[in-house]
Amino acid sequence: MASISVTFRNNTDASAKWTIFDTGIDPANPALVFSDYLDKDASTVALPIYADDFGAGHVQYQGGSGARQLADVRDGDTVAMQ
Repeated sequence: MASISVTFRNNTDASAKWTIFDTGIDPANPALVFSDYLDKDASTVALPIYADDFGAGHVQYQGGSGARQLADVRDGDTVAMQ
């Protein structure tokens, strides 16, 4: 299994709890890769995300009780979460 490294930044105006899921291996049962608070403008460490044969990863992230957001990612990306 190939993986890529992706960071995620809290791009909101306040500290928030974020949950990040890797949907690349099994979209019906995504793997939890992060669940913790991030201060405003803070980022996660680089997280390993499963990559498909084309080097792309697929994630979902959720801030607090908001809706899950989808993102397609590549190695070295930083996702600005809102």
